This record gives sequence, C-alpha cells and structure tokens, in this order.
Amino acid sequence: MLREICAQDLDDILRWRNSSEVRQVMFTDHVISENEHLAWWDAIKKDHTRKCLICSLDGVDVGIVNYFDIDNNARCHWGFYLSSDLGNQLMRMKAWQSLEKDAIEYAFEILRCDRLICESFRFNRPVIEMHKRFGFEEVAIETKEKNGAPEEVVITELTSDKYYQKFDSHRASLVKTLSDAGQRNEYRRLSRNCVILGSSNLDFFSNAFSQHAAEYKINLSFAEVPYGQYMIQISDPESQLCKVSHDYVVFIERLDDFINTDDVLSEKILVNLQHRWIDYLELIRRARGQLKGVFLIANPVSINSWICSANPAVNENKIIYEHIEKMNLQLMDLCDEIDDAHIIDISSLASKVGHDVANPGKYWYMARAPFSIQFSNSLSQHILGMMLALEGKTARVIALDLDNTLWKGVIGDDGISGIALGGDYPGNVYKIIQKVLKSFRERGIALVLCSKNTEEIAFEVFEKHPDMVINKDDLTSWRVNWLPKPQNIRDLSVELDLGLASFCFIDDNPLEREEMRMSVPEIFVPEMPADISDWPEYILNLPELVDLGLTDEDRKRVDQYKIRSEIKRGEAQAGSRDEFLKSLDMQMHIEPITQNSQQRIMQLIKKTNQFNVTTRRYSEVDLKNILDHGECFSVRLKDKFGSDEIVGVLILVYEDNKVRIDTLLLSCRVLGRGVETALLAWLHSYLLKNNCQILIGEIVPTERNLPVRDIYVQHGFDDLGNNFYELNLPDRKIDMPIWIKVR
Repeated sequence: MLREICAQDLDDILRWRNSSEVRQVMFTDHVISENEHLAWWDAIKKDHTRKCLICSLDGVDVGIVNYFDIDNNARCHWGFYLSSDLGNQLMRMKAWQSLEKDAIEYAFEILRCDRLICESFRFNRPVIEMHKRFGFEEVAIETKEKNGAPEEVVITELTSDKYYQKFDSHRASLVKTLSDAGQRNEYRRLSRNCVILGSSNLDFFSNAFSQHAAEYKINLSFAEVPYGQYMIQISDPESQLCKVSHDYVVFIERLDDFINTDDVLSEKILVNLQHRWIDYLELIRRARGQLKGVFLIANPVSINSWICSANPAVNENKIIYEHIEKMNLQLMDLCDEIDDAHIIDISSLASKVGHDVANPGKYWYMARAPFSIQFSNSLSQHILGMMLALEGKTARVIALDLDNTLWKGVIGDDGISGIALGGDYPGNVYKIIQKVLKSFRERGIALVLCSKNTEEIAFEVFEKHPDMVINKDDLTSWRVNWLPKPQNIRDLSVELDLGLASFCFIDDNPLEREEMRMSVPEIFVPEMPADISDWPEYILNLPELVDLGLTDEDRKRVDQYKIRSEIKRGEAQAGSRDEFLKSLDMQMHIEPITQNSQQRIMQLIKKTNQFNVTTRRYSEVDLKNILDHGECFSVRLKDKFGSDEIVGVLILVYEDNKVRIDTLLLSCRVLGRGVETALLAWLHSYLLKNNCQILIGEIVPTERNLPVRDIYVQHGFDDLGNNFYELNLPDRKIDMPIWIKVR
C-alpha cells in the first residue's frame, strides 16, 4: 500500500537514503545532510511534476516510491529504494515485489500515465530484471557519470496498453502470497532439541540462534534452564536438565564469568581462575555421564576489555594469554577424552569480529547479556555450521552462475575483452572469489555450473582468459543453457546421483536466488552481499560449507564423481553388465572398526540416506554402547579407476542365537555394482563360522531409502511382516558375485 509522507517519516527516510545499499545505485551517492534532506522534501512538496510516497506492507514501512518528470499525466519517470530496517532476504523480496506492484498500479490507476519510465545503472542487474518480470522493456541505453567515471544506464519502459493487457496475469505469477511462503517453509532440513548452559543471560543469543536456524530450515527447540543454575542441576540426576533428552548441549562461559572480582590482575586472581576452570572442566566431565547428546563447548574468551590492558605488549597481557593458552589445551584434552564433544572456537571468532563489537555494552549491566546482537548473530552462524557438519547435512556441490559471479560483466554482451577479471578493482575481487571456490573443490566439494548463457561463448573465458583460476577440468559437470535454473539443478542432481539438499547455489541475481528458493527449497541458497568485495569472506564462512576435519575420502570425493561418470559410460559400451563389472577389478575389504576408520564410519552413519536400511543416526556414545553386545565393520572398495575408500558400514547386534542387522549402509557412489550382495554373502559365511543360526534384517522406510526396500527379499530372506525379515543361515546360501574379490 502506498501512503502520503508525513513529517514524522522524515528521519527514517533520511536513514534509508544514506544506507550504503541505496547510495551505491543512485546517480548521486554522497552522504546526505539533514539540511539537504529537508530542502529535498520542501522541493518535492512545491513541484507538481514530482510525487513521493511511502510503501507499507503488513503495517510496516518498507520503502519509498519517487515519481518525477510527470508530463501532464501522460509520461512519468520513477525510482524507489527499500528501507534499511528490513530483516532477512525473504522479507526484502516480499517488500520489493509488493512495492513494485503498488508503484505500477498507482502510476496507471491514479496518475493515469501512458508510459512509466525507469533509469537504472547497467550494473544494477537485479532491478532491471525485476522490472522486466513486471513487463518493462528496454528502450534505450545512455551514458551518465558516477564518481567521475562514465557508466551505462539502461532505460526501461512500461506502457499503459501493456499494463492493462498483461499485468494482472503476470502479477499473479510473480507476487507470492503469504500462504505460498508458508508452504515453502514446510520443508525442514533438521529438527533438534538444544539446551544452552552458562552463567550469564543467554536468552538473547538463543533467540538469534533460533532465527538463523529457521533461515536454514532448521527447527530448534530450547530447554529452559535459568542462567547460573545448570551447575546445580547437572549434579542432580532428578533435575529437569538431566531428565529431558537433548540433541545438543551447548556450554558457553566467558573468561569474564570466571573472574568475579574488581581487583587488578594479580597472581592470586590467576590461581583462582585456574582452579575455577579445572572445576568447570570436571563439571562437564560429570555432565557427560548424565546428559545425552552432542556437547559443544566454547573455549575461554575475554569480552570485557578491563581484564587485559589495551597495550598488548604489557607484561600482564602476556601472563593472561599464557593462562588462556593453557586453558585451551586443557579443554582440547577433555574433548579428546570424552565422547561427542567439540570445541566452539569462540575466541577466534571474537578476534575476527572485534572485541569492541562483541561487547554487549550497557546490555551486560541491564540484562547480563554476554554478547552484542551482532556477535550473537556471528556465533549463531558458526554453531549452525558445526551442527550441519556433525549431521552430515553440509553441501557436497557448489552450483555457480557465471556473469557477475565468476567475473564482472556479461560475456554474451561484453565479450572476453569487456569482462573484468584480475587486474584492478573489481576484477581482482572476482579472481579471489574463484580462488576461494577452488579451495572448496580441493576439500572435496564439487563445482558445477548453472548459468543462463550460450555454452560455447561462456567456455571461451575458461579457455582464453589468462586470469581464470577455475579451469574446465575443475568442473564436475555443467548446465550452461537458457533453461530455468531450477530445472538444470534437478538435472545435475540426477546426473551426480546426489540429493537436492547436497547443493549450494551461488548467484549474484536476487531474483534467480528467490526463484530457486521457491522452486527447490531443499537447496542452500545463500543471500550474497550487495558489495562484491564482501563475497570471499562471506563464502568462506557459509555454514553449509563448514567441515570439522577432512578424511582422505572427503578429499577424493570430487574425483569419485568423475570416476562414476566414466563408469556409466563404460557400462553403456560393455557387451554385458557382468562383463563390465568384472572389468572394474573390484576388491572389497571388510574389517572391524578401528581408531583410524571411526571418523569415516561416523560420517557415513550421519549422512547416508539412500542406501541405508534403517537410517539410524548414532553418536560416538551410542556406538560404544552397541559394541558392548555387537560388532561394527567398515567396508572398503578398490577398483581400477583409482577408487580406494570406505564406502559402507555394517553394524550387528547379537541376541541369543540370533543376529540382527542394525545398520547396513553404502555410499550412493557404488550402487549398481553388486557391493551389497558381496557384503551379505560375506556376512552369511562369517556368521556360520561363528555358529550363528538366524540372521534378522529390518527396513525402516524413509522418503529417501527406496533403493534398499527389497534388499532382503532379493537375497532370500523370509518376510516376517512389519518390515522384519529372517534368513535361516544353514538352510540358505547367498552367492558371492564373481566380479568382486572380498578380503
């Protein structure tokens, strides 16, 4: 809804006009003074060819619409800018679409214009694309000066005839209702129970944490423990804290919380600090015996600057830093000692953000809030990344746009000589972006292209531009065409045999990002910063790209995707399937879990979905308990293409004279090779040698494990009903595939 501006709005409007997002796309981008702002408003009120209105959505002011050069109500220019107070990108996109719709309707229905005209810098592609989606057409290109340099300006126009003929139907397909948004948000990547424990008031942080999690389609619920009370509750097995099950237990104590004195730093204070820290670690050790769930423990960090001198060279600082280093080592030893415990490196995060920024200031005194809102947001992102990594829910593929994402400019219009890559700003930023993306490939995340372009023209940049960092061999696959990007992502998902939730989509265009979010809600679609110079650091810190320790299998993963493509091509050319499989020279090694294989086994348990008979997600503690009355095996596969990795996990539970398959899972990269048959044939022989009589299999159906629904029936098990199956070991035999050697 558009409404008239009143005097009370002027302060907000000045703040919006001076925001960096608005100034960088305006023809004059200096910071506007209050006097200049008031003169601007006085001029608008006196000029009958100009009109400025506020746009509201659901009772919230979301932006300004400015009409000017109104020519006897026949022709009108317009522009807009959004409020700098809007929240997440979904809100910004809804506000933008609502503003555009209302502005167009007002121009033609109220002002009775024949032509509505807009001028936009060519580099402001999102605005140009949005105008086009509402029916505007490019009619001219001019050159205007910005900051002393010429910039191309694209002029778009919408006529009243086109508005009345086409706008209503076009609007219906573009402007999504709140129910649409609610329907999209039904998808949940995770739902987890958490409890956050500390001596200060962590409610502000938990609120920020919950909001960030929701943006990542993660539903978090929090158990309430009054701050400062958790130490008592941990010692009481009947307390609410100990009786309730938690998926994650988060410990956040600042160094400041262990120093409860106003005295200057002294040896006595440091001794007391060390004693309190040792007591704290012992408390966590006891909590491990009382509480289930994964422990996330913040390392010691000082937020209040009074603990250390402002001069880093003073002797007191050296002493306190030595103590902090000792405390860090003790925490690392604790996490090595107890199961399912991981360190939140809050100290490094505070150094990166800045201690002054992290300091809550007056909110510490008013509400004992330990951190500022800005730092709470950064910490939330950091912990979300840890959770996604621990759950095996991080991205395995980065899908990349090309124009204005890997280089500055549009290759189809500007040509190789016209795009900016390397050299001076902004080309040097794009080169760094490519280096960052290539580093993820080396960490096992595949790079693919998803771009609206002509393939031959786009790949000329890869072949001929001297500053390209990413080369064609770095790409696992690509879809460079003019089809909708959601369709191309789905095609890539099928080709790579990876779920859509494994993709992270990076594109400079907010409209393409929003379309992807709406069409394929499973995909990670980060909201890229408006300033391209912020991209490298932003991409490096994306929660969906976090890893908590790489295995050799992780580093080889991208190569395995390419090997799989070669296998598919080889299968198509071979005379028969058996002949082809035999040519792979596969060797399967099955061995009990070891310290070296445990990390990979836990990784597979937490992230394998398709070929997983029960999809049970075990922690290290859970697995230890199972091994008290069962066994866990890793399955390693080698082949002539160079594959040599742990691809499967088998967990057995012994119950009297019966053996139950608790977990049987295989990486989707080896499906179709008969590995599951070889594994069951080996298991049959192994159990008979150990005088076992009955083998029980169980299927726990999920949306994604369709490939394993018939595994037991296909291998001779009897169907007992209720998704349980039985194999009488002495009476049945499972033949070993001739193309796999098992050791």
